[in-house]
Parts: sequence; C-alpha cells; structure tokens
Amino acid sequence: MDRQAPPPISPSELTGIDLYVLTHSHQDHLDPETLSAYRSNGGKGPYLAPAETVEKLHSLGVAPPETHLMWPNKSFQVGDMTWRATFAIPFAGDDLTHVGYLVFVENGPTLYFTGDTAYHEILSVSVGPHRPDVMVTVINGAFRNLGPAEAARLAKQLDVKIVIPCHHDMFHDNCQPPQMLRTNLIMEGIGDRYRLLERGRAYNFP
Repeated sequence: MDRQAPPPISPSELTGIDLYVLTHSHQDHLDPETLSAYRSNGGKGPYLAPAETVEKLHSLGVAPPETHLMWPNKSFQVGDMTWRATFAIPFAGDDLTHVGYLVFVENGPTLYFTGDTAYHEILSVSVGPHRPDVMVTVINGAFRNLGPAEAARLAKQLDVKIVIPCHHDMFHDNCQPPQMLRTNLIMEGIGDRYRLLERGRAYNFP
C-alpha cells in the first residue's frame, strides 16, 4: 500500500534514538526498509519487541543481544522512562504476540499506546490501575482493531486526560475519519479530551 504522506523523518536519521520499540511484526510496524536504513547508519537499538517480532528482527540481521523480548507486564527502563508491555488482541493468526505499551515518565505523565488491538474488557482491567494520563489509540475498526466507539469507551473506562487517535490516515485503504473518535468521545461525555496531532509537529502535554 502507498503512503498518503512521506515520513516526517528519514530512517537514516534515527541513529540518535535511545530505543527502537515495536508492538508486532506487520510491515507497517516493522518495516524492513526502515530497519535496513537505520542499521546501515550504525543503529543498534536496543529493540523492544514481542516474540514473533523478535524472530523477524533476527531474520533481518539484528543481533540477538540487541533485542529484548517483551510480553504483557514485562518492563524495560531507559533513562527516566519505563516501558511496560500491555495485553493486545491481534488481527489474525499470522502474529499472535501483539502488545501495546505503557510509558511511565519519571516525575511526568504516563502514556498508553494501545498498539493494534481489538476491544476486550481486560484492556481496561489491566491498564486501569496504572492510571495513564494520555491514550494513543488505533481507531481503524475495519481491520479488527478498536473502532472509534470502542476506543472512546476504553478512554472513558481509563479516565485519561487526553485521547489521541492514530493508525487512521497513513494508507488510502486503511482510513478512518478521526472526527468519528471525537464524536464518540462527546457521546461518552469526554469530548474535550480529544487531540488530533499534526503530521511532523510535536505535541506538548500540558
């Protein structure tokens, strides 16, 4: 599938990053071209990834010592940030080890990235005790992910302060108007928590 917009940063410019984090092995998440450009310019991770993604990283030439296997409730700390994998329900049988991530910032907010996941009550049961401030959520329900209504329901259950839609505008064949999330958040009584990010522009949590 062709992208609707170019990447905001060239893969070859990623060498200064502290962590290369992956939720699963689908090509729009683990892109061999991005990985190759990153590695060609000296990038060595470390990589956080669930089981099937770790295997794919190794098959693409990443050295095993550079990878860290993640599963729900497994944590990894880098600097003042702690990454904790969360439960996620996969799209199909080709990769059954999807995860999302909670990110705890020391003396700062807690973020929840849902990853590609369908809805299940275990999402709120397992993530809720960590009281995330920000939820970055998929909303492309046609691919068995959370749809706008389910994402809004989860945001209400978690009582997050900010809800940011993602995974809705990269490919023509996988689009979802993000305003549908806003509409459903309004229906849940939390419409003021919706934030739509602009491509290539930083967002500062208040």
